[in-house]
Amino acid sequence: MAVSGAPHTDRMISTPFAPVSPLRSFLTGFAAGTGAAFGASLLGGLVTALIAAYMSEDVVGANIGAGLAGTATVIVIAPILAWLLLRLAKAASPLLTAVLSFPVQLVLLMVATSAGIAVDDWLWTSAPALAEAVPTMVPFVVMDVIAIGVSVAIAALAVNWFRSRRTSAALPAQSSDQRQPEAL
Repeated sequence: MAVSGAPHTDRMISTPFAPVSPLRSFLTGFAAGTGAAFGASLLGGLVTALIAAYMSEDVVGANIGAGLAGTATVIVIAPILAWLLLRLAKAASPLLTAVLSFPVQLVLLMVATSAGIAVDDWLWTSAPALAEAVPTMVPFVVMDVIAIGVSVAIAALAVNWFRSRRTSAALPAQSSDQRQPEAL
């Protein structure tokens, strides 16, 4: 049993923050968010298909409840999967990043829905043969994946910026008397 306060346990409790470039922070967040969005979209599609198959006799036309359940699954599961992927990528404060990405995700998913409608309309007007070959939900899922990826990337940038500011503020500034003399 390790004694609390021993040198080998201090490393496990508080890890010093190593500064990361904003580009790396953004790309790590975008990769984790995109992966989380793909996983959440697969789970949301599975939930939608299961509900639609179970309720197929009772519903005439579109099953809006199944679509809403699938959308809610994506909204709830995406930050959880992003947290797991950020932990695997050893990003700074993965839980804080995932929590901060949630409100951004909600806003961007609303924008992504409008963008999905615009992309779907553009496909039908400019390339009708391609629009018939592509399932109707593809533009919407692609826009959702981009929106969730960008929301996690923005949150990762915010966490990186906050932590770097906090770390630089905690470092004592050297006065001119304490500076080392330059070598001749």
